[in-house]
Amino acid sequence: MGVTAIKSVANTVAGALYIVRNLETPSDTGGEGKYLEVWSGQNRRVNMWVPWSDNQTDFGNGKRITFEALIDSQDDPSNLPDSYNLWQSGDYLYFSRVDRFDSGEIVHGNSTINGDRSLEITTTGIRCY
Repeated sequence: MGVTAIKSVANTVAGALYIVRNLETPSDTGGEGKYLEVWSGQNRRVNMWVPWSDNQTDFGNGKRITFEALIDSQDDPSNLPDSYNLWQSGDYLYFSRVDRFDSGEIVHGNSTINGDRSLEITTTGIRCY
């Protein structure tokens, strides 16, 4: 099992604020009950190890990073962008739009495990490079 570290998070979704929480290691995102804010157009430096999750039980027990979308107050709340979950399993990084392990898709871009990654939140999912 390799270690994949997220070193930056960029938000490219217009009008959206993303609340980022590492559920497995809360200290990565400010501590228990805290989170990181990543505003539209912002690129934040971070240091988060991507949790290993091999099944729904692991996933349900918080072995994932969440990216919760909030809308900018100037925009229409009916256009709320997708929220995402991120984890690694086997040889790849996965994301999902719902809180289910079995709905995971391989992340766009560099989806393999091991090493440092920059992460980009887009309107179509999560991209790593």
